[in-house]
Amino acid sequence: MPLQSPLTFSDEQINIGELKQELEKFSSTQKQEFLNHHPVTSLVLARAEYMDLLLTRLWQYFGFNDIYNISLVAVGGYGRGELHPLSDIDILVLSNNKLPTALEAKISEFITLLWDLKLEVGHAVRTVNECAQIGRDDLTVATNLQEARLLCGSEDTFQASKK
Repeated sequence: MPLQSPLTFSDEQINIGELKQELEKFSSTQKQEFLNHHPVTSLVLARAEYMDLLLTRLWQYFGFNDIYNISLVAVGGYGRGELHPLSDIDILVLSNNKLPTALEAKISEFITLLWDLKLEVGHAVRTVNECAQIGRDDLTVATNLQEARLLCGSEDTFQASKK
């Protein structure tokens, strides 16, 4: 059975049970491709791409696309477009300004769903200014920001973090 693109998941499919099934199908397919000597590099890139699509769809589901000044950003190895099996999925929720409490709670629900799906998520929620300050103080954070990749949300907010 061919894999369904996460971007085509209906709102009804956005529940832990169905999403776990889709993730299991994807992992099983990747395992079989590995056993069939498919190039590892292409599997690592395909895993990152699949996760990009899943995170983008969940971002849409939570209505974050309608909020003009926040971005979902891949960082670390995932920011380079590489995602090995069992690797952390490092993401940054980036905003221009401090988030209202209601939006913070909704982002917390988003992250909790990822954990409930048993995804190994490393995450941070920061403003552009916080990223700049932390990046000046911590070379690891600065490097992660240089390797960052916009998944969805505000291009302007993302570009502001690159300055």
